[in-house]
Parts: sequence; C-alpha cells; structure tokens
Amino acid sequence: GDLCYAAFPVLAGHFVNDGILFAEKIIDDYLGGILTSKHQLGLYPGKIGTNDIFARNEVNDFAGALIVGLGDPGSLTSFQLAKTVEQGVSNYLLSIKGQSEPKNGVGISALIIGCDYGGLSVESSLKAIIEGVNNANEKATTLFKNNGKTIQHIEFVEVYAFRALSCMYVLNKIINKENSTYNIVIGNKKIKNLLGIRKRIPLDSSEDWWNRITVKYKPAPEGTGEPSSMVFGASTGDSREEESELYSSTPLIDLFISEVSIKNKWSACTAKTLFELMVPNQLKEKLKSKGNISWILDANTAAYPWELLQDDTINVKPLCINAGMIRQLSTGEYRINIKRVAEDRALVIADPVLHDFINQLPGAKEEGEAVEQVLKNAGYPVNTVINKEAADIVRYFFCNDYTIIHLAGHGAFNATSPKRSGMVIGKDAFLTVFDIQQMPVVPELVFVNCCHLGKIDPDQEKLYQNRYKLAANIGTELIKIGVKAVIAAGWAVDDAAALDFAKVFYTCLFEGDNFGDAVQKARNFLYEKHPGNNTWGAYQCYGDPFFKLKGVARRNQSWSPSYIVPEEAEIHLDNLLNQLQMGRKATVDNLAELKIITAAIEKAGFGSAQITERQALIFLEMAMYKEAIEKFESLLVLENAGFSYFCMEKYCNARAKLYVKDYFENHDLKVKRTIPAKMEKVIKDLRLLCTAGETAERLNLLGSTYKRKAMLLNDKRQRAEAYKEAAFCYDHAAGIPGNSNKVYSVTNAIELECILVLSNAVVWDSAFIIAGKNYKVRSKAEAREKLDQLKERINDESDFKNLDYWDMVASINIDLCLILLGDEQTNEGKQWDKITADLNKLWLKAGSEGKKATELEHLHFLIHALSAINNATVGIRKKGENEDLARTHDISKYIIQLRDAYYAATAMPKVNKPKPAKIKIVKKPVHKKAKR
Repeated sequence: GDLCYAAFPVLAGHFVNDGILFAEKIIDDYLGGILTSKHQLGLYPGKIGTNDIFARNEVNDFAGALIVGLGDPGSLTSFQLAKTVEQGVSNYLLSIKGQSEPKNGVGISALIIGCDYGGLSVESSLKAIIEGVNNANEKATTLFKNNGKTIQHIEFVEVYAFRALSCMYVLNKIINKENSTYNIVIGNKKIKNLLGIRKRIPLDSSEDWWNRITVKYKPAPEGTGEPSSMVFGASTGDSREEESELYSSTPLIDLFISEVSIKNKWSACTAKTLFELMVPNQLKEKLKSKGNISWILDANTAAYPWELLQDDTINVKPLCINAGMIRQLSTGEYRINIKRVAEDRALVIADPVLHDFINQLPGAKEEGEAVEQVLKNAGYPVNTVINKEAADIVRYFFCNDYTIIHLAGHGAFNATSPKRSGMVIGKDAFLTVFDIQQMPVVPELVFVNCCHLGKIDPDQEKLYQNRYKLAANIGTELIKIGVKAVIAAGWAVDDAAALDFAKVFYTCLFEGDNFGDAVQKARNFLYEKHPGNNTWGAYQCYGDPFFKLKGVARRNQSWSPSYIVPEEAEIHLDNLLNQLQMGRKATVDNLAELKIITAAIEKAGFGSAQITERQALIFLEMAMYKEAIEKFESLLVLENAGFSYFCMEKYCNARAKLYVKDYFENHDLKVKRTIPAKMEKVIKDLRLLCTAGETAERLNLLGSTYKRKAMLLNDKRQRAEAYKEAAFCYDHAAGIPGNSNKVYSVTNAIELECILVLSNAVVWDSAFIIAGKNYKVRSKAEAREKLDQLKERINDESDFKNLDYWDMVASINIDLCLILLGDEQTNEGKQWDKITADLNKLWLKAGSEGKKATELEHLHFLIHALSAINNATVGIRKKGENEDLARTHDISKYIIQLRDAYYAATAMPKVNKPKPAKIKIVKKPVHKKAKR
C-alpha cells in the first residue's frame, strides 16, 4: 500500500545527481517539501554512507523518513547498500537515544531499495537492508550498553501487490535457508494490505526511468601506438555495470562532426554512420529500445554529438526525438559552497552591439524578445539587455542575482585558452564562463544560444571553427560551478528553429514540465516543424532531467489512456477505487479521471459486467448514489452478466442512502410519500440475500437500512420498532464467526440500545421480542465492559489486520458510544473535542468521500433520533425524573458541532444536506383539515 500508512520512519535511498522523484517525491509531499528544500540547498544525501533524518509530520501523522545515499547510479552493490543502511540506521538510533519508546516499538519501514533503477534483485536488496540494520544494532548495543535502543521491527512497504509477494517469498527463503546469518523472525505470516494498493499493467511501458550510460575517455598508452578509446558503462538488471571499450578513430568521427556542425543540414545517413562509429555493438540494442537516456560524460567525451545518433535510416527518428536525452557531467572538480538565488529573476542578453567586429544577428535579437515575452507571460521577473554595449551587459550581469540567464548572440571558442571562450559582446570582448564563475550567486539555469547562422562573412569563419567544442566547454564549466541545468548550442543553428526551441522549452518549463521533458518536447517540435536542418540536435543539455523551476506548479495534464484489452481498463478502475480510500489529495479530480477512463473504454468498444461493477463501486465511494444505482441496475439487464453478491449488497446500500437523502432534500410531497415503500423494498431485497446466506456484512446492511427507515417515520412506536429491528440485526452480526467489522456491529447495537432507553421504549438490563425474536438489552456496566474489551482488542490486532477505514474509525466510534452511555467521571466537553480532533486527523489520511458521507449520515441519524426524544420528553426533563434524558439536549448540541466539523474538514457546503427532523407532538384531536 501507500507510504502514508507506514508504521515507522520510511527508509529510502537516493542516488547522486538524481532529483526528488518516485517514492522520495511521495515522502516529500507528506513532509511538506522538506526533502526538496534540502536537495536544492545541496544538503541532501547522495554518496554511500551519507544520510539524513526527517522527523514525523504531526499534522498528517506521517512517521517521518530516513534517507540514505546510494552513490552513483549503475554502480550500486549489495555490499554498498548494506553499508549505507548501517550508517543511516546508526545515526537514527543515536538521534532517538533518550527518547521514550513508541507504543509499537522501535522500527523502520523500508522500501525495497536499489531494485529496477539500481540494478539489484529483490533478494539482494532485502538481504542488504537486514544486514545493515543488524550491523547498526550491534554497534548501538556495544556503544550504548543498556541505555540505547535497537531496531526491533523492519516493515517492508511496497505499493504494488506483486512486488510485495516477491518480498514475502524472499523473506521465507531467508528464514528457511539462511537465518543463521540474518537472524530474523517474520512476525506476521501474511502480507498486510494498507490503503492505496496499486496494480501494474504488464503492457504498460510508461515508466519514466532515465537509462544512464557512462562514457569515459581513455587516452592511448604512451609508446604503444594503440589508439585512444572510449569506455562505455550501462547498468543491467543484475547488480552490475557492464563495460564496453570502443577504440575510437577520433579523426574519422571529427570529420562527420565538422560536417554536421558547419553545414547545419540533416542527413539520416550521416546520423546512422555516427551511431555505428560511436556506440559499441553490445550497447546498440539497449539504445534501440527508445528509452530516456542520460549520458554521463567526462570533459573529453562531452565534445561528441550524442544528440545526433540514429540507429537506422528508414522510417526511424533520431534517438533524442523518440525519447528524452540529457547529459550529466562526471567530474571531480566542483564548487563546494554554492549560494543559491533567494528570489526569482531572469537575465536575457541578446545581440550585443559589436561595432562591425562581427556582423549583428537579427535572429538573436528576435529570440531575446521572444524569451522575454514568455517569461513575462509566466509572471517571471526579467531584466532584458538587447542591442546594448559591452559595459551595459557587464553592469547588468553583476548588479542582480539571477535564477535564469539566457544568452543569444555570437560565440567563439579559444582552443589555447578554453576558459576565454564564450559570447562575443564587443570588439575583442567576451562574456566567458570565468565571468559567470565570478557571480556571487550561482544561477540554476543557463541557456547559451551563441551559434546562430545569421549572415556570416567567410573572412570571419575562423571565429566559428570547432564551434561544437564551445558548447561542451561552456556546459562542463557551468556544471562544475554548480549550475543545475545548462543548454548550449553545439553548432550554428537556424534562426527560426532556434527561436521555436527557446519558446517551446521555456513554455513547457513554466507549465511545470521537468528539464528533461521540456527539452524533449522542444526537440520534437523542431524536428517536425523544421525538417532538413539539425538545429534540434545542436543543443547539448546538461543537468538533472528532473530539475524544475522552484515555485512552478505542474499544470493539469490531459491523460488519455488507450486500451488494447479490457483488463487494462479494469486495472485503472481498481487503482482509482483504491486511490479513493486514501482521503488525501483533495485537489485530485477523481470524477474527471473516471470520465477519462470511461471515454477510453467506450472508444475501445469494451463493455463488461466486470467494468460496470467497478464503475458502480467508484460512484458509491464518491457518494454519488444515483449514478451508482444506475450502473448497478444496468448490470441486472446484461445478458450472461457475471457479478458478485457483494455487488448486490452495495446496490441495496446505495438505494437506502439515496432514499434518505431524497426524503430530506426533496420538497415534493408526492415524491416523499413514495420513499417509505422504496425503503421497504430494500429491506425485502436484503432479507432475500440473507436467505441465501446470513453474513455479518448483510446483517449490518440490514441494520443500517432499518436505522434509515426510522428516520422516515413520525410515529414514536413505529420508530421504536425500527430501532429494535436494527439493534437485533447488528447484535446478530456481531455473533457471526469471522466478522471483520465486529466493532461496527457492537457499537451500533449499543448505540441503538441507548436510543431505545432514552425513548422510554426499553430499560437497561431488560429484554424485548421483535418479530418473534428475543433480544437481551445489556446493562450499562455490561455495555461499557464490552466497549472497553473491543478497544483493547483493536490495539492488540492493529499490527496484523489489513488496514481498513472502518478499523481506523472504530476507536472513535467506541468513544462516541461511551459518551452516549454516560459516565459521571468523564468531562464530556473534552471527550467531544477529542473525537472531533481524531476524526479530523483520520480524514486527512483515509476515507473516501463515500465513507466520510457515511460518517455524516451516522451523525444525521443521531441528531434525528435525539431531536425526536427531546421534542417528545420536554415535560419529563423539566421534572428531572430521568438524568439520561436531561443529557440528550447537550449530546445533540455536541453532535451538531461534530457535524459542522465534518463540513469544515471536508470543505463540503451545508446547503442541501439532510437536516435534523423537528417533530411536534400533538396531544389533542384537532380539526380534520388541520395539518399534523
């Protein structure tokens, strides 16, 4: 299930140069963005042995996190994982020394770290984590003696059910064959289901992993006559990195690079030639899989045009068009203390005044103006320096701190002094990487578009020789000083295409796309709109593919699934149904998601009882009873329909809920008069289901339907009969073996006994007969004792039962029931405040709209019942003959406050909600025409 429900702090790993993504992103959301903040400040774990501890979030009760560094992607081994876990857990144990021990003991909730992306198997990951924890425990025991704590519990958490099953198999294997080494005991022989379980579609290829391929330059050994080579490394799924060495013919490769960089013409044949020359045979098939690629390059291999590679010439697009392609720099040189920009601001420098030193570039000027407009449209502060002198440019450069710097103009590469290479801003004046290094605050994004075609004089061509090396030099130098994302044009680009690239890139970035996606979309746009030139491949893009501008929210993306088989739709519906149970993400439009899935189902021509049943259940969980009933009823007329008894139970429940809602909201008397008969039909259908087999669920539903029936009745005697029927059903359900909602059954039975006593229909410790069946009413002492036993049982079983909303709310319902019973030693005001606080806390982390609506309906029932008692027993209360009756007014007041707290917590308007019934007792006969 979801990490939100982890019992202990979550142990997760982070690779060097990765963004905050996947499980870490979920943790970050639950902890209010603290992981992102530390990552942006450069204080986040990455190397093996580094770690950080993040405290519990008291608002949503998330248990906190322990993040450990995993080193470089593709090089993680089980030994390194064990070591970094040991260091992290040791630090955690040190941090909690002296604290009181939690009620559920000291433990961690671990992800299956290092699988998939990290290359470890599930078995290697689990063994390494257990070994790391054991080693940390031994250290803590040696250091602290009896004064410290050790990890007593490891809870492995995985959102996908099939992965959790693999985990369980591995743990059993360890227990049976290797436990002398690992010394573990499986506390629960079952997989515990939390909320938020997800299924995975086997055909789904939408995983957005970035395959990392490392390329290092290996110089030729002196005196051997052997050529230099490039060493390629690509991670596999077997906890190792395979290396391939390619002896490069640098002059031959440079020949083709010079051709594409100077002529700016696209040739599929040239691109395939580069692919065959630059990629080892062992790696070619991996690249042909069309996945996202992150090239890890050193200063030498960065000069090669990896963006131009294409694996074939017929009906095939370049690799960087089919998928994302980003560069990252492998270097030991970097700025240690990086000061980041506190406020958002951009600097755009375009087409400086060059006084005929080199020609002006109208295309660069137009690009600068276009970028300025995109930034302004996004509300981003920007300083623009277009057609300005060198002095003005330098002054603007240093007078402010900038998050984004965009340069558009001429660029020059100085082979003898690469650090004097950069943007031409005047006669023999250059804006260099050295100047950016002098900036006190490091920008996050630098876009260097300094290789426009413009109108170049042949005499000036020497300024542009080896221009592709300029981009590599600028890119690597900027990354070294701490710039998070760099785009540099590697050769002359077409002005119109360059303008489009900048506009599309910035637009996507400000709409919430990450760096890698924004680059890929801009390249793809150019490839389609500007065929025949290779401007799309000219941009060498360095940095974290998951980098995003801070403060820029993700736009509402349109999701449009396309189904090949019905099972895909069923899985999406199941995942949505599970997502609804989590009670969080109030901004998620679940109805819109359901409509998208439904549209895709209709488009594919799929329709089945299985799909319809899931749609009905989703409507029910969204408290859309009418729509749920329509779906349920459509099942009944399907030919060869296959649906479950469970489905029919939910159908009856939805009808009962809708009829009460309609009764109190509908002002048409004709409609209202039909509702009691409809409710009787629901009762009849539920009794028919019970005839097929009495289960606790069916009896509970029958009891809740009798409660709703009571709300439709004005006659006191008839209401009491309905209460008795409901109490009998709940009490009978409580005695059914295997009842998973026993607390629900018992609390409802006792609650109804309270109402019957307050209504003067029965007394405590008595009995009654309903429809020929005997019912024993508990004494107050018996009721309290039973509730106390249930509460103790809840605490004892919480570690072993699957997580369920009704189990989570059970303790609160017991507290509510105890208040109804009354206790002279209890401060009822504080008890009500506690119930309100507990419900608010619960609704943050669990409960669909349908389940929350059920809680609201429960409160409406209590308000209705107590209001009827108050109206009918005013004289008795004034005489003080019954202390319990005297409390009903206060209890009603508190329940109304609880109802209002529900509206506040769920942001639901009070309009059109069922109101408590106002019942007037008429003591004497009145004129026949008068209204009762």
